[in-house]
Amino acid sequence: MQICNINTCKIIYFCTPKNVMLLYKEEHINCCLYDKAGIVTDIQSFKGEELSFYGCAKILFLLKGKILHNLDRKISILEEKNFVLLPNNNKCIIQVKEDAHILTINLHKKMYFCHIFSIEMLYNLKKGKGLYNTYAYQLKINDVLFGFLNNLIKTTNDGLRCKHFLELKQKEIFFYLRMYYPKQELLYFFSPVLNNDLDFINLIHRNYCPKTNIQELAKKTNYSLSGFKNRFLKVFNVPPYKWLTREKAKSIHYDINISKITFKEIAFKYGFSSQAHFSKFCKNVFNSTPSKMREENINRLIILKK
Repeated sequence: MQICNINTCKIIYFCTPKNVMLLYKEEHINCCLYDKAGIVTDIQSFKGEELSFYGCAKILFLLKGKILHNLDRKISILEEKNFVLLPNNNKCIIQVKEDAHILTINLHKKMYFCHIFSIEMLYNLKKGKGLYNTYAYQLKINDVLFGFLNNLIKTTNDGLRCKHFLELKQKEIFFYLRMYYPKQELLYFFSPVLNNDLDFINLIHRNYCPKTNIQELAKKTNYSLSGFKNRFLKVFNVPPYKWLTREKAKSIHYDINISKITFKEIAFKYGFSSQAHFSKFCKNVFNSTPSKMREENINRLIILKK
């Protein structure tokens, strides 16, 4: 068993278990299609530990235990046998309240519940509905889904981590959601990522980095500046400059309060011309200086609730 640290998570990959049941193990593990990026991650965590997630959209299943999760400044308790959506590029900080068994599954770029019902179709149900309180909306793991997840854990623990196999499992989850969960529930659950232009959203997230400005992002996505601004506003309902500032602020807040890297390194990481410029940004956005935020050792969850 190999334990790998990604962010602050203890992610368990059973790449070379002693009691492996998989035939031709070396052929599978050495294959170029063997998943090493963690499409599926099996996490065992203990009371008092803190985990963090960031990156592509994923579903987090809590098979056992109890956790407190802070998702984009929204704090809530996730009970045993519930699951929640973690959207693209949203940092999620988790405090383990009871020993926990967590399974996360990355979402593929094009999501279909079945061949005739895509996730975009939920967008039509969203129109005219107030979905302001559905962020981090939780669903129960029913018996069918629970059995599927345990079988997935067994096969991946055996070493079956072929990307094609895991992509099929990603799709299989959506079939279960389609068949066993009401559309209204799915609407609430997926509301943070619902839009009638998911291709553009995925394009933005693939090309975004903290140092990127509007001009660079427009060029990377093959748009004129004016065309990019118009489409961005239509899809995200916020001007690109405001969105970029908000995304940068999320990441900076995380690095100040969670990481131990120096302020000089943070300033360079996010493209500030100087530490003074970085400090001014923090004063404008967080109403505090970086050093004050870190020195006072304010509870991170309380800070993020503001």
